[in-house]
Amino acid sequence: MSHEDTVRAIDESYSALLEEVDHFSQENGLPTPTILVVSKKRTIETILAAIDVGIKEFGESFARELQEKAVNLDDPSIKWHFIGHLQSRNAKFMAEHTHLLHTLDKNKLVRRLIKRDFKGETLIQVKISHEKTKFGVEMDEVEDLIEYANKKSIKVNGLMAMADPHWDKSQLLYEFAKVSYLSKQLELPIVSMGMTNDWKEAILSGTTILRIGTKIFGPRV
Repeated sequence: MSHEDTVRAIDESYSALLEEVDHFSQENGLPTPTILVVSKKRTIETILAAIDVGIKEFGESFARELQEKAVNLDDPSIKWHFIGHLQSRNAKFMAEHTHLLHTLDKNKLVRRLIKRDFKGETLIQVKISHEKTKFGVEMDEVEDLIEYANKKSIKVNGLMAMADPHWDKSQLLYEFAKVSYLSKQLELPIVSMGMTNDWKEAILSGTTILRIGTKIFGPRV
């Protein structure tokens, strides 16, 4: 597929998604959330096509991959979000380039970010699923981590959560609502919830950021 064809395909799917999200939000009397375009495992060429569409914020799940893309593209107008589990030892690969870290989950990571002179902002990942592959902080530990991060001058702006893919709609709404309620209690402005398969439930629960890749780029090959 040529670059022009890739641009056209991304533009069509992204525009359709923006319209669908906006319509659903308005239909339910809710604010329209921001769409963070998830670019993990996508090529530089694909990201360049997305940039030509006008997309400027991208979500990556692997620290070395984020670093490689940020260095290769070398575009200061792009804002990189880190949305995957971050092992403390890998903070060095994303600290310089990350605008918003969605997955702060322990004191050790706070210390490592300070050591790497991290200038971005953070969200605390709340653990709502007990799948072994999911990470995060228990609900009753969130406030302690915020206090520790603030004390160390790491700015916490909100909460992030990942759903269990096996939950039905009622379970999704229940778990997402708990995160949204906690964010309001703690007066945090950002809630990052909802992906390709559960974005409607996330909107109904008060998310401010949706993390979506497949509906924009198509399945990974």
